[in-house]
Amino acid sequence: PGARPGGLVPWTWVDGDWILALYSPDWEGDYALYLLSPYGDVYEVFSWTGEVYAFGLEDWRPDGRAALVDVGFHGSSGREIRLLDLAARTGRTVLTIADFSFEGGAAFTRPTGRDLVIRGGDAATELIEVRRTDGSLFSTLLERARPGEWTRSAAWLYGLEGTTVVLGDGVGLQLLSNTGDWIRDLAAPGEACRPVRWWDAGTVLARCLAPEVLAYQPDGYYGRLWLVPADGGAASPLTALPAGPVDIVDFGYFDARQAGGQVFANWAGDCGAAMVDLVHPDGSTATITDNALVGVSGGSLVVRRWTSCDQAEGSLHLVAPDGTGIRDLLTAPAGAPGVIDAVMFDSP
Repeated sequence: PGARPGGLVPWTWVDGDWILALYSPDWEGDYALYLLSPYGDVYEVFSWTGEVYAFGLEDWRPDGRAALVDVGFHGSSGREIRLLDLAARTGRTVLTIADFSFEGGAAFTRPTGRDLVIRGGDAATELIEVRRTDGSLFSTLLERARPGEWTRSAAWLYGLEGTTVVLGDGVGLQLLSNTGDWIRDLAAPGEACRPVRWWDAGTVLARCLAPEVLAYQPDGYYGRLWLVPADGGAASPLTALPAGPVDIVDFGYFDARQAGGQVFANWAGDCGAAMVDLVHPDGSTATITDNALVGVSGGSLVVRRWTSCDQAEGSLHLVAPDGTGIRDLLTAPAGAPGVIDAVMFDSP
């Protein structure tokens, strides 16, 4: 796409309506990060060429000027998480994962993004640490034997105020201090609950495997969404149980957003199947569009779509809450990767 140079970005204007997209126009190793304004402007804030496959955006720093990107799949050297300075157009590796089978991840702390939360370890140990950007250790949030089931791996959500962390340890949910001290257990209304995002200042959106589905499908991955109070109160269901038995390739719901007084949730299945569903007050749902809800901009839905199982020909679109298309934001050449991933400003 025709994009303005990154040096023209009005950084002080970047707010919750802006989008950061990871894009590739071909399969030859060309990649770019595009910053999309709500006014229709597109800025190229980072680009590179090489054999390293970029396959995900881990996080976008709260000031908008840096991002964490997943790269890898080049030979046998595994994958890396790179810290990219979007304003200075420089980057460096902050985490190397020796074997892709061991889940990696990183995120900026909140509210400033000064430090990083990094998930690491090895074949035997699962580790979640808070580290400064120079690599020095601030605190250890979790250190334990790596679970035998991948669904039991840990997940975290940094507190908006910067002093607490919600930890999902594959069994329950806990509120910790940012130095790893236990504060309280939170409601965990299902199996393998994972914090997703802050729904409001005192409530966590969490995804839990539904015990009712696991009872007849023990290897299933069907998830429901719940609203979990950070004060330890009882959780409330956001999405209802399915009306009937679900198939093994139905993975349920992963995320949700609010727009125009309504709630919209991301459903996903096997081989790239994904939908954006309207959530009714009783938790039942109705599909309004394909494929993934990235966030909300100006009261409208930012949606990423693709055409194949590998999510190729990815594109970004602005869609009204009733599912009506408003405009195309970023499209892909035929057969190209296109939009690989996208996040909204300060998306957690």
